[in-house]
Amino acid sequence: MKIFLQDKRTERYFSQGDQWAEFSTDALDFPNYDKAVEFALRHGLSGVQVVLKFPDHPYRICLPFRRGVAASQAA
Repeated sequence: MKIFLQDKRTERYFSQGDQWAEFSTDALDFPNYDKAVEFALRHGLSGVQVVLKFPDHPYRICLPFRRGVAASQAA
């Protein structure tokens, strides 16, 4: 499973620095959900969601989260 941050409006994936990629293959893969949420909150990223992608399945799971909710409570 791969874990990404995605801009909900543009559907682009966070890559690095302030760059966003069109494809998940160019995106930063986080080690787990909590790390992705912590990163987004620490860097002031708004309008993003965590996306889970599975290698052998054509679907993805999008997990929105709210600012002010601890990462472990948002799951």
